[in-house]
Amino acid sequence: MHSATSYIIDAVYSVAHAFDILVKESSMTDNDYQRKLNTNINVMQRLLSRVNFVGLTGNISFNKVGDRESAFYDIFNLQVQEAANTKRVKQVLVGKWEENEKRNKRLYFFEQIHWNSPTGSPPKSECLDQCSPGTRKSITSPCCWQCVPCPRGTMNPIAGSATCIECPRRKQSNEARTECVNLPLANLKYSSAGGIVILVFCAFGIIATLFSFAVICRFWNTPIVKASNREFSLVLLVSILLLLTLVVINLFEPTDTICKIIYPWRYITYNFCLSFLLVKILRISSAFQVPIAHRYTISSLTNRMQAVIVITMHILLLFVLLPWLFLDPPTNKEYILSDHYIFIECRAYNLVVGQILFLVTCSYILLQTGFCAFCSFKIRNIPENFSEAKRIAFTMYIFLFSVLAYHPVEFSMDGWYVTVVDCVTTLLTAYGFLCCIFLPKIYIVLFRSELNNLRNIRHEVTQFSFESSAVRVNPVFDSTLQHGQT
Repeated sequence: MHSATSYIIDAVYSVAHAFDILVKESSMTDNDYQRKLNTNINVMQRLLSRVNFVGLTGNISFNKVGDRESAFYDIFNLQVQEAANTKRVKQVLVGKWEENEKRNKRLYFFEQIHWNSPTGSPPKSECLDQCSPGTRKSITSPCCWQCVPCPRGTMNPIAGSATCIECPRRKQSNEARTECVNLPLANLKYSSAGGIVILVFCAFGIIATLFSFAVICRFWNTPIVKASNREFSLVLLVSILLLLTLVVINLFEPTDTICKIIYPWRYITYNFCLSFLLVKILRISSAFQVPIAHRYTISSLTNRMQAVIVITMHILLLFVLLPWLFLDPPTNKEYILSDHYIFIECRAYNLVVGQILFLVTCSYILLQTGFCAFCSFKIRNIPENFSEAKRIAFTMYIFLFSVLAYHPVEFSMDGWYVTVVDCVTTLLTAYGFLCCIFLPKIYIVLFRSELNNLRNIRHEVTQFSFESSAVRVNPVFDSTLQHGQT
């Protein structure tokens, strides 16, 4: 350990050696001699960089900026010590700092430092603690700041940072504002309460449809199954399965592929149901000679005519549907409500031509539904055990209501509730077919077998024919009677 006097002596000798170099390199006749004696700091730095001698504190040499190349410093700690009920401050050597010509630096302590602070911890050279992640520095003075929370939509993962980083478009900041997380998807999901309820109804509907399919196949040759047209019943059950499957697909996250499937699937399935129901209605009208409009009755409806009606209805739909899918197919569209959620929906069209073709498709289905509902209303009084005509009419009312309820929402609204309306109206249509057409039939087959016989069916047909004939005869009889009285 060197005393302060040793450092002072070495400092004086360093300046003396610098002036010695200046004197030796200057002559008495040099005009700059006086100026060099009154040197500035830059001249002195250059002279000190050439000084090299052994002093009391070791080898003395300086770098080009005037700092000593080898330095040894003692580190003292002022400690308050008590002795005989008195306090005194003592200078205690606690460490050293060494630096040699090779620029190797070393700091080491051999005594513990006693910090004279209330907590006994080292003092801080800052006015506040560093700002934690999720906040930023707001400078209040040249040497101080305050910590401000990052605003919503921004984050800062680094402590002590002065800026907050804005989250990308599809992300939002977490509650701590330390990272960006994905925005929640607002679409109706399988795991949500609404999605679970819809799936339960779908599952129950599929089970009921498969059960009805099995019962019809099991009692294939019974009168009630034969009378209600076995083949058409199976086709309608397949259509119901397609409707229920459409509901399940609606719960998937919309992609371009799913959107291109959903719209054709919906309208082809609707057309499938309507075409076979219309044929069934016309068969009943033909069998019982019930006029559809203006006393016009269909004398006979052959199998060939039935096939032509079904095929024609599908060709007309495809004539509009295929250009729509090729020219302007449905695509998914993403709506982002900043810092809230993402909603993805299927958009039926993007161009004017797609909009026109989509409207034509919807109008075609709506006209079909209205016409079938009108025809079913005309045949509603035919014997129910023979042809469930009243229930067909009620089914068509449900179908018409579903179509009218869904499409205004499809055209005018956006959001997850559009999917809910779509699923609910499709389920309503499917359950309308099951409950109105197949449930009474299954009930008679399984629990009222006495009604499932040819004699009972013939009795109802005869009674209906007699009542229909009486209705046609009464107006003639009444007019004749009135003519005789005159």
